[in-house]
Amino acid sequence: MTNDGPAAAGDTSQDALPLRATGGITLRETLIGSATLFAFVVIIFGVYGAWLGGKFLNNSTLSFFIYENVPLFLIAIGVTIVLASGQFDLSAGFLATLCTFLTIGLYVNQGIPLELVIPIVLAVGILAGLLNAFLVNVFQLNPFIATLGTGGIFLGLYTLYGNGSDITFTATPSTTHASQWFTGINGLGSYSAKANIVVVWVLLVLLVLAAWSVVSLQFRHSNRLAVRSVSGVVAALVLAGLAYTGFPSEFNWTMVLLLFVALANWAVLRFTRFGRSIYATGGNPVAARLSGIKVNRMTTLAFVASAFFAAAAGVILAADQGTAVPGIADNYLLPAYAAAFLSTVILSHGRFHIWGALVGGTALVYINQGLATGGVSFLWTNLINGIVLIVAVSVSTGLRRHLNR
Repeated sequence: MTNDGPAAAGDTSQDALPLRATGGITLRETLIGSATLFAFVVIIFGVYGAWLGGKFLNNSTLSFFIYENVPLFLIAIGVTIVLASGQFDLSAGFLATLCTFLTIGLYVNQGIPLELVIPIVLAVGILAGLLNAFLVNVFQLNPFIATLGTGGIFLGLYTLYGNGSDITFTATPSTTHASQWFTGINGLGSYSAKANIVVVWVLLVLLVLAAWSVVSLQFRHSNRLAVRSVSGVVAALVLAGLAYTGFPSEFNWTMVLLLFVALANWAVLRFTRFGRSIYATGGNPVAARLSGIKVNRMTTLAFVASAFFAAAAGVILAADQGTAVPGIADNYLLPAYAAAFLSTVILSHGRFHIWGALVGGTALVYINQGLATGGVSFLWTNLINGIVLIVAVSVSTGLRRHLNR
């Protein structure tokens, strides 16, 4: 099938930028790719710092906002992968809600141990991804139509399963104690259950080194040593700032899980043949097929990855909230896509990537939560996310055209 999806908004293939693939990009283009990130830093730490002060800029508040949005970030990682392959998945939010219902319902209503429930729910996510891929690859349906349809199916399934109402871990006294390791005050989903600080620091150091690697390789130009040196200094300052503020001590286990998932997916997309094939498929599926890449297989794996992380988001939501509510994750779809498209204009020249999605998603969360902290109604959230998405796609498209001249 033709690829008229995300590649048109932000070209994901290195082949689409042949001049830059061999010679690197200029300092001016480096600054363009950093402008969005700089703007977010100014808004969050400059504008919000002056407006809200310590009411917003403190470790507990900033880390809690990340903690409660871990499911959103997981969905964003999934849709970033499927966008990089040249497809869309509009079913991710509905699938995450369905998996939240299944995680709690299979335990409370069917009496299945949580140790079995979690792999069952993740398997449901894989099957959902295979269904989306089947509709797109075999029936040749437009991914918008196919995943919008499966999203409706997932919505109907969780509505029927929950009978239109909530399901909670405290539904019966017999389930309360058994689920403590998962959703109790010291369980997986608890913000107060802090992760081992050594594990957190190892992941943070690896994350900063990975970001340094991305900047050094992606924004190379005639003075490559200068880029490495400057980015290395920035990386050292980031680590020093984290140590000074004590921010890592606020991480709980779901936040650690998010860091691990991000690192693993970045490594796969950056260093493996699978990752290169995903980007090649998204950039030009015809050329990818002619070069020997099994395009349908790559598309299938991308849909499975998106659905798997949506299912994982549902599991984390069940652990965090302890209750499945109709529509609990449905509204995550828009900010997840906004975060993914922001990745094309954050330390990038039109390419979807994991770190940009996480940085963009975090910026969106902080902007929305900062407004709420300042007294602006949460009803503005979707409006802001929509505006950011439009701006991100517009800037990505303009940047792509500029670089391809």
